Amino acid sequence: FNVLDIELTTLNYSGDASTVNIPKSSFAEITVSPDQSSVAMTRLDESGSRDVWVWDFERETFGRRSFGGADGTPLWSNDSQTLYYQTEQSAFAEIWSTASNGSSSASFITKTPFPRIDLEAISHSGNEIVYSENTPTGGLHIFELHNPDGDGIHKPLITPAGSRANLSRISPDGNWIAYLSNETGERHVYIQSFPDITLGKYQVTTGRGVRSLEWHPDGRRLFFTRQELDGDLESG
Repeated sequence: FNVLDIELTTLNYSGDASTVNIPKSSFAEITVSPDQSSVAMTRLDESGSRDVWVWDFERETFGRRSFGGADGTPLWSNDSQTLYYQTEQSAFAEIWSTASNGSSSASFITKTPFPRIDLEAISHSGNEIVYSENTPTGGLHIFELHNPDGDGIHKPLITPAGSRANLSRISPDGNWIAYLSNETGERHVYIQSFPDITLGKYQVTTGRGVRSLEWHPDGRRLFFTRQELDGDLESG
């Protein structure tokens, strides 16, 4: 298996797959824009450099959006005009932004308290970014983009003791946050109230091998994938 020979495909609700017209490469952290026009992803090249790229479905163009060589986890703004991403070029991970259509240079947003992070979700107001600390016991944290009391305020959001919480997604109505956690010893999907996480918490999945999740656009359902030990990938 060659990690630099991955082919991207789309899958509809009927299970029909279509190949995306992008040259095979190594792709990760793939995310569709809110207006459904484009998909952003982290691309790893043969030299080990990783950056953010965008595929435009209508124009069928594939363009680079970051140039640091240690960038990834793209996150769309709610209006699809801006891409946020993290870079690990220094001792502590930073958050940057750039125009999603490539029309402007990247802008520095903030330095985080952690060496490695993954950007994961943005609030309905567009003012808060949720990210996870990328360590075996890292939790979810929240950063306010436009805080009147000062810049660079990072706060813990969901940090189960001794466990990993990541792959968070905010519901379409903005009232819930779903995420993966291994706090029981197995990775499961949980949902908690948002932004006040104290109002409710529920475990959604059972079994083993849960790997990823996404909200359905109606906000009443969650998609998740499960990979068993034999390597087969299932969705639910």
